[in-house]
Amino acid sequence: MLWEFAHWQRLTGKPQDQISCPIAPPVAGMLDWLIRHEPTKAAAVIAEIVGEAEQELGILPKISGESLREALALDGTLSGDDSYHKFLDVALPPDN
Repeated sequence: MLWEFAHWQRLTGKPQDQISCPIAPPVAGMLDWLIRHEPTKAAAVIAEIVGEAEQELGILPKISGESLREALALDGTLSGDDSYHKFLDVALPPDN
């Protein structure tokens, strides 16, 4: 996931000016699987991704969070319109 963010950053130059970063469907699929099968671990992984993206790449948590929301909305397999929304509301830092 961090590679996705770093690649996007290299292409766009200023991630702070963006709303979100595109995440490849296979990457979103892995996160989807983890959320469905190991939600506690998935929450820890998401926190780590958001923290590392901010510390290592300077990508704001709001942007990382929106990127994850969009990727799961497009490529996730959970039923219900708000399943990921509810999960990410808990897993992401405030203001995402």
